[in-house]
Amino acid sequence: MEIEKIILELMSRIKVLEEEVSYQKEVIMNLTMSSPGSVIEEKEEPKIMIKKKNYTRTNEKMIDECYRYGKMAYNNPDADVKEFADTVMKETGMNKSSAYIYIYVVQSLLKGEQFKRHINSNALKRYFELILVEFGKEGLRKALFATQQHIEYLKQCNLPVKGFVNICDEFKVKI
Repeated sequence: MEIEKIILELMSRIKVLEEEVSYQKEVIMNLTMSSPGSVIEEKEEPKIMIKKKNYTRTNEKMIDECYRYGKMAYNNPDADVKEFADTVMKETGMNKSSAYIYIYVVQSLLKGEQFKRHINSNALKRYFELILVEFGKEGLRKALFATQQHIEYLKQCNLPVKGFVNICDEFKVKI
């Protein structure tokens, strides 16, 4: 009986560590993706990153607003995406850089073009749902193609792809 308690305790600690590792990978991915052309040298010592207390998780309202403005950017190629990102920041409290990235990704999904910036899995799933409703199977097909190219890019960078692959698999059956 005592062994079972120890095992359960260890399993819960492992889960916490796995969540922290996942968070750290996401932070590293965002840092890597936000600096075009930057390369992390192998000689560098890894730096321990501490979660900032003022970090705001990307919520559903932020995701939906970025979709709305990404769609506007897609429909009007001359639109100023930076201005859209500024508006999203003011309306939702989302970080302006993150809003820019999310809008850019929506625009790329709708065009069916590769994107090299990263969004979270919840946003990708929500974008696929909205694209299917508003742009139909052909729109979803373009978005899946763009995401598959992004997955290949992530693999080249040795970054995790499982979440995106699972979402793509889920939506491939809908076309």
